[in-house]
Amino acid sequence: MNKSEYSANTADKALKAKNNWIDLGKAGQFVILAQTNINNKSESMITGHTGEGSVKNGTNKEKQSSHSERKGVKSQALILQSNQSDTTYPDVNEAIKDLLTAYSDASMQNGDDITVHETGGLHSNDLTSGVHEWSDSLHIASDVNFSGGEDDVWLIKIGSDLTIDENIVFTLNDGAQSDNIFWYVEGEVTIGKDANFEGIILSMNEITLEDDAILNGRMFSQASITLNDNTVTEPRNMIAGRTTSTNK
Repeated sequence: MNKSEYSANTADKALKAKNNWIDLGKAGQFVILAQTNINNKSESMITGHTGEGSVKNGTNKEKQSSHSERKGVKSQALILQSNQSDTTYPDVNEAIKDLLTAYSDASMQNGDDITVHETGGLHSNDLTSGVHEWSDSLHIASDVNFSGGEDDVWLIKIGSDLTIDENIVFTLNDGAQSDNIFWYVEGEVTIGKDANFEGIILSMNEITLEDDAILNGRMFSQASITLNDNTVTEPRNMIAGRTTSTNK
């Protein structure tokens, strides 16, 4: 392959990746964002901002200091709510609007390199970049490898529920980045106990992380998000200046 052919192939690959990219807008300022509420069953370690749209249990009050205790969440791990107007934090209402826009955008993405899979499970443990589509549910019962460059993009579209079994591990190879892996889910998402998940979840319904599950990426739900002694970490290239906090 000569230099001009290499440049053309590189440009074509970059264009395909750009076409599959989902713009998160202000939602991208959050590592966890729920349109209704975030349920914390026990202590979780979270890096990044968390936000929820609804206000419950009589907490519809004037803004509070980030150093105060609120709904059992302390200090840096404060859950931002849609009625909280502190300008030092991202705007939850605007972020939720952008979340809905991102979800709609993902629903319309097909791309030039779409792979349509049979309903049920994975037929290969290696997922190449591009658009992968399941018309119904997806059940992942074995480890998954994402192999690709740092600019490659994966869009995984699931027509119903996404279920990840216990102890499943997602591995990034050859420079693949968790913030370039988008999971568009029209149903619910369940990530099993001790699983290690990579990517950005855009779910129409509830997202549940079972005991000790780890997520490197972001979670966005148009319903609620439930945590139980989990570790949730913002993608590496987005965490400059962040601190890891305990969320109870």
